[in-house]
Amino acid sequence: MDKRMHERVSVDPIEMVFEEIQGEDASYEQIPVYIQEVSFDGIRFVSDIEFAVHETLRFRMPSLTPGSLLEGRVVWKKLQLDRSFQYGLQVIEGDSPEAV
Repeated sequence: MDKRMHERVSVDPIEMVFEEIQGEDASYEQIPVYIQEVSFDGIRFVSDIEFAVHETLRFRMPSLTPGSLLEGRVVWKKLQLDRSFQYGLQVIEGDSPEAV
């Protein structure tokens, strides 16, 4: 039985640059990622940066709402043949620009 509450949508990999990622141990800027799947409360993506399972990330995506940060938790990761990492990220919440 699938534990997901929301339907997932697989997409042809979309290259996107996260403007900022704040991990628990480091911060990164202008991080290229490949989005592979999206849902209301999560994304599956590939990145060259290694994050820990259960690590909480705050990330800024290009959007119509400048300044907004999303927060999510790495649920799983998988090392790819090209030494990049595939992640399942559960989105926890987003901040309004005023809260940042």
